[in-house]
Amino acid sequence: VTAVDNCTDYINEIKLTAAAENLPVECLETDVLSFKTNKKFDAAICLGNSFSFFNKEDTMALLTGTADKLKPGAKFIIQTMMLTEMAIREFKETTEGTIGEYKCNTKSIFLFDPTRVEVVYTMIAEDGTEEIKESIDYLYSYSEMTAMIQDAGFTIRNIYSIPGRKPFTFGEPRAYFVAQKNA
Repeated sequence: VTAVDNCTDYINEIKLTAAAENLPVECLETDVLSFKTNKKFDAAICLGNSFSFFNKEDTMALLTGTADKLKPGAKFIIQTMMLTEMAIREFKETTEGTIGEYKCNTKSIFLFDPTRVEVVYTMIAEDGTEEIKESIDYLYSYSEMTAMIQDAGFTIRNIYSIPGRKPFTFGEPRAYFVAQKNA
């Protein structure tokens, strides 16, 4: 197993878990778009909604780059909560709440061309100090997503709302695309 992520905390978490379970996992802290290897893998997984971090050009680079690293017939599983049809149903301009000892406020904008949601997160500590973070989640319709996956050299085998258990239907909060690399 090879784990690729650009976040030090995630890579460290994977290393600790793998060591605790005595699992042979190679952990690489790098941007997935610049990940190079001569290995050919049996499967690839993109979880945690990270697929939505990429604009269309980078999404296609991610998909074709993944296809290049897979053996013919290998599976690629992509999890997303940011299909346009999902995001529209769940969109809220503002939210407020608490996470542990922090107050968290969000302000979101739904934008088009490219379709995306831009969010400003404000975390307020008990002492009043604030930390502000921004994010962009790119959205693709169900049709756009399936077309991009197919254009990258995959055949979609299934789409689930719960991995391997429940076929995806509209209104579900997430989708798991199971694609197979064409021979």
